[in-house]
Amino acid sequence: MKSNCQYGAQHFRKMISLARQLPENVKQIIYKVLSNNEYFAHPEHLLLTTLHDSRKHIQELAVRRIQKMKNSSGLLFSKIPKLNFKAADYIDLIDWSNCVVTENTYAYKYKA
Repeated sequence: MKSNCQYGAQHFRKMISLARQLPENVKQIIYKVLSNNEYFAHPEHLLLTTLHDSRKHIQELAVRRIQKMKNSSGLLFSKIPKLNFKAADYIDLIDWSNCVVTENTYAYKYKA
């Protein structure tokens, strides 16, 4: 298991995947707890994870999203979007089309 924070979103998605196997009444309790503690599903953290993904096309997706942020005048995103508990991959934990994210310090080295 990789314990760096850059893998947090992947671990969070794995917890959701494991919770899917639980009985329905337990699953709903776990989903509520995960929804209240979904910091690894925050858009900026998801971008951090995508930048370190082993899949090249996911890294390129992250760079495109960062470039888009640099070209927008969005406000700092503080509300965590609704979780997609059916996500097959961590990049699908949130609906990217419904969130505004601003550039974070880790993105400075990625130039358009």
